[in-house]
Amino acid sequence: MEGRIKTIYLAGGCFWGVEHLMKALPGVVDTACGYANGTGGQDATYARVCSGETGFRETVRVAFDSASTSVDALLYAFFRVIDPEAVNRQSLDVGTQYQAGVFWKGLA
Repeated sequence: MEGRIKTIYLAGGCFWGVEHLMKALPGVVDTACGYANGTGGQDATYARVCSGETGFRETVRVAFDSASTSVDALLYAFFRVIDPEAVNRQSLDVGTQYQAGVFWKGLA
């Protein structure tokens, strides 16, 4: 299994909703909620992020077994539940922290 575990970061509105979706998918081995792409990481509290001053997006780290699922499958599920063109919102969630985004490192 070593070397098969890959990680992708998905921002798509409320991180608890995205995390719930990802946990339900085959091949996902771990998830964690957090924040990405902001400033002042040491101060990235929920209240501060919701103030709109940090630039952070609510994000889910998704670790998956690349022998059991693919980035394509994860992204397919992700884009079925978000609107990638919405600005500063997803569904009823409104604020800069709800901007959509996909982040990765070394998925090849």
